[in-house]
Amino acid sequence: ITMIVGLLILLTGLLNFFHFLMGTFLNRNREYGIRKVMGSGNQRLFYQLFVQSVIIAFIAFLFTFCLIEIISPYLNFNLFNYVLIIEKNLLFIQTTEYMIFILFLCMILCFITVLRIHYTPIQTEIHGSEIKRHKHGMRNILLGIQFFICWVFVAFTVALYMQAEKTESTLFNTLTEKEKANILSFSIDYMFMKNEEKLALIERISKFSGVQDKLLADISYLKGISGTGMQMEKGNPESSFEVNVMNVSTNFFQFMNIPLLSGHTLKAKEDLVVDKTWAERQKKDLLGTILYNYSESYTICGVCDDFIADVYNQSPGFVFLPSDFNYYVGHCYLKCVPGKAEEVEAFVKKMLEENLPPSIQLHISTLQEDIHQAQAIENNMKGIILFFSFVSLIITLLGVYSAITLDTERRQKEVAIRKVNGAGLKQIIILFARTYIYQLVLSATMAFPLCYAILQLWKNMYIVFFNDGPLFWISIFIIVAVITTLTIIFRILKIARTNPAEVIKNE
Repeated sequence: ITMIVGLLILLTGLLNFFHFLMGTFLNRNREYGIRKVMGSGNQRLFYQLFVQSVIIAFIAFLFTFCLIEIISPYLNFNLFNYVLIIEKNLLFIQTTEYMIFILFLCMILCFITVLRIHYTPIQTEIHGSEIKRHKHGMRNILLGIQFFICWVFVAFTVALYMQAEKTESTLFNTLTEKEKANILSFSIDYMFMKNEEKLALIERISKFSGVQDKLLADISYLKGISGTGMQMEKGNPESSFEVNVMNVSTNFFQFMNIPLLSGHTLKAKEDLVVDKTWAERQKKDLLGTILYNYSESYTICGVCDDFIADVYNQSPGFVFLPSDFNYYVGHCYLKCVPGKAEEVEAFVKKMLEENLPPSIQLHISTLQEDIHQAQAIENNMKGIILFFSFVSLIITLLGVYSAITLDTERRQKEVAIRKVNGAGLKQIIILFARTYIYQLVLSATMAFPLCYAILQLWKNMYIVFFNDGPLFWISIFIIVAVITTLTIIFRILKIARTNPAEVIKNE
């Protein structure tokens, strides 16, 4: 992933840089023709162009080296169980290698420019037209490639943020975002501790003034379930059916704000509650039905709303069995008083440090943070892709600005004559902006189908997905188009305000 993203950014930057060099070189055809008339040779012209390229490249790389020095402490990324660490010294070495490579490409570009000028008649260089048309087409192709790459980055950045919001709101959807942030989560799965010691420790922690309620669990709700099957008939394996089994405390439904659709919550040790998904699959009234978990029998006493703890796999439904966790407890959730979460977290950390060996690495988080960690693709990748998208967009806008600058400088006389003949600001803006509008539309037409096809493959990973309909693509196009339009208009207004008499006099 990092290689592909890095190559796209590098390609965008190089296209922008060489597009700028090519534009500045070929905008000086009249100068080259006059130099040839005055006796300037190809070698001198090559040195002149190459020195100009080297100066620009060195300034860019000097800025890059300074930027690396500043941001190198922050170039560490965590994704799942992987840690990407970018070493500063290695980055300096690789950047130097890139600089040598780019200087070599600049040398080739200067050589091609000199060779082309050598075989171009002096009259054509001074009067132009043919070369300008060819140059304009090449610049449009380079800018179109930049726009294409920019569309890809922007589309996936917006998609990652929207999908992250979708998955966060779907997981434990019976809790609000604030409630998730006020629920602390920590593991108590230590084999060296007796279960009685764990329960006693949790009880002391729950007495703290900032704790509203506690919820015991055998495993974190985002990392697994208690079991995967039940039986319709006792001792009959053929009557088994697939269902997610959860051992829960009697306060589970109140703690997680899960409403009961019918019946009542867990009151006796023989009670059992099923969720709406499994109940709808049975297509009959389930209250009073007896289910078996190995040799234990349970009577369905209620049907609750769906419990969503996974957005990657379709749930066959949940059944909730009562448990007092006297045999095993591995995780604990604490509901904190609003505004007291940090205070409770500090107290929990202190209590765990007092009761656990120093070698144990503590991890105390909120339920909201657990969700972020579980949804690593969306929440970790979105920041990385946003950074690359921002860089790509800036490079593309700089390419557009350099292109419109070269265009306006080359066509000053044409604009002056049009103004003399009555052309207004609207006509001048359309004259220059029309090409970039075509490039925006054409590049989006090519990039959006590719992005859409990839999103359809990505959608197969989830049971819920954000709305990637026409509004999604239209919004992306409008945002980038508005930013590009502002960049173009800023430069066009400058030439539109010039005095035609001064321009014609200079010509």
